[in-house]
Amino acid sequence: MLFYFSATGNCLHVARNLDDNPLSIAQELKKDERVYQDETMGLVSPIYGGELPTIVQDFIATSTFQTDYFYVVLTYGNLDTAAAEWTYYFAKSHRVNIDYIGTIKMVDNYLTAFDMNEQMAMDKHEDEQIRQVKANILARLP
Repeated sequence: MLFYFSATGNCLHVARNLDDNPLSIAQELKKDERVYQDETMGLVSPIYGGELPTIVQDFIATSTFQTDYFYVVLTYGNLDTAAAEWTYYFAKSHRVNIDYIGTIKMVDNYLTAFDMNEQMAMDKHEDEQIRQVKANILARLP
């Protein structure tokens, strides 16, 4: 089971490469009760200003995850900062134990700071990064 939040499509692209049927966090938040159970669960989210977007924070804080292995994949365009560590401790404060966190550098779409055409011209090897993260998840790396 994989949940994702994607405003521009980067995280949706990653989620579809990791799972055949990823679930939209925006859609899941419409449910009154959010208790999930599966052997493996994951979450794909962009990094916003060094942390998770508010909608993802709300999802983690108000949902229950029953799983043996919980992973998070964070996407970013320029710097991943300390977002993985921040995410780990945020989740832990809401009784969610993260077993693995991976990051993937993608096109930066923060338009006020970066030129989209310049970003699109860069080869950030997204597909290779996604394959590596997927291998790590399948191997259940910590």
